[in-house]
Parts: sequence; structure tokens; C-alpha cells
Amino acid sequence: EIAPIGTIQNTFVTIRQNQASSFRRGFETDYIWTIIPKLQLKGQLTYMQAKISRYQALDDTEVYENVNTPLSPNWNILNTLQLEVIPKLFVSLRGRYLSKSYIEPTNKADFVLPEFIVADFHIHYMYKLHQFKIQVNNIFNQQYFTHGLVINSTTPGFFVQAPQHFYATAQFRF
Repeated sequence: EIAPIGTIQNTFVTIRQNQASSFRRGFETDYIWTIIPKLQLKGQLTYMQAKISRYQALDDTEVYENVNTPLSPNWNILNTLQLEVIPKLFVSLRGRYLSKSYIEPTNKADFVLPEFIVADFHIHYMYKLHQFKIQVNNIFNQQYFTHGLVINSTTPGFFVQAPQHFYATAQFRF
């Protein structure tokens, strides 16, 4: 099997290499619950264990057994609470949780991508065939990371996501 266990490039891309034995197991579900006619809770929930049975770096004599696959969090949860305020005008609050994961295959405690929760607010209006959207992403201005790499033997590096920001789109169809 090929897995992201090779060297990590300065572009945050991990070289994929063959490994003798590994597994992934878990469950994933999508759901929509209409709480009342104009209020819905939508989401996705994933729980996954991804393990490498045996790992040895090319330049190391130590063998690591039963380690977590890099950048594979156990939990990935996305929920959206959406309200139709008036016909064709929707507001929604979206929250995402990602549990911790390791940024390299030895699973050293110094090289952990921390868990995070981030929330967004969206307004979506439809007029005939046209759509207008306003988004406020990361409404609580959380600092969070979605990727990482090993800078040297004691220093992790992280790909920092955007602080609170606004985004607007308009889509016109004729």
C-alpha cells in the first residue's frame, strides 16, 4: 500500500511510499434533520482509525509499530444549522471539528496537528436564476492549522488558516 510516510517537502507535500501493512476502519454518515419546516440541521460525521503496522524511516534504525497514519484525524465533524428566513433567503451557521493528528509517522508528541473547532456564518439569497452569497468565515477568529511538516528534529511547522474574513459571491444566469 502507498501512504504519506516519506519526506515532507517545503510545499507541505508528503512523498508517498510503499508500506508493508496498514489499515483504515471507521464509519461516515451524512444527515439532514428538518427540526421545523424552515429549520434544518445538516451534517457529516466521520470516525476513522488509520494505522501503519510497522514503520522505519530510511535514515533511522528505530522501528515504530502500530502508529497513526500522518494527517489522519480520528474525528471529522461538520454541522450546518440553516434557517429559511423568508422564501429564498437562507442564513446558516456552520461548525467544523477536526481532532488532532500527527504530522509525521513516528507519532512523536512534539509533532501533533492540534484539534480545532471553527465556525462560519452564511447568508444566501436566490432571485429567479441568480444567487447572492455573503460569508463570514472563522467568525470567532480562531487560529487553526490544517497541515504541518517537520522543520527539524525538534521543530514542527504548520499551515495556518485564514483569520476571520468576509467573502461575497454573485452568480448570474441568463
